[in-house]
Amino acid sequence: MANLLRRARGSAPQGRIAGACAVGAVAAAVGVAGFLPVALGGCAGALIDSLAGAGVQALRWCPHCERACEIDPHVCGTPTVLRRGFAWLGNDAVNALATLTGALVAGILWTALPMMR
Repeated sequence: MANLLRRARGSAPQGRIAGACAVGAVAAAVGVAGFLPVALGGCAGALIDSLAGAGVQALRWCPHCERACEIDPHVCGTPTVLRRGFAWLGNDAVNALATLTGALVAGILWTALPMMR
């Protein structure tokens, strides 16, 4: 286990938007393993957050600062350019989608699989 943690360290560059690593996944699974529906719901929510954040969430570019960002206008006041994703799908919407997905998965498992409680 210690070797896995050593290898996973530094797998996402510092400051990178939407970075995920094995250490967080292992820690989340170990922390709530006794409460399996919640653990699986959390994993489902984290997966949706990562996929939607990397695939359809709006990623913008500030031409003045030459930086990627998530808001329009940028903090410097310059209007940003949409680089990928949907303009209306920001970080808050992705977080809400991930939270609802996790809660839904946990709720379905909790009611459908009583032996998991």
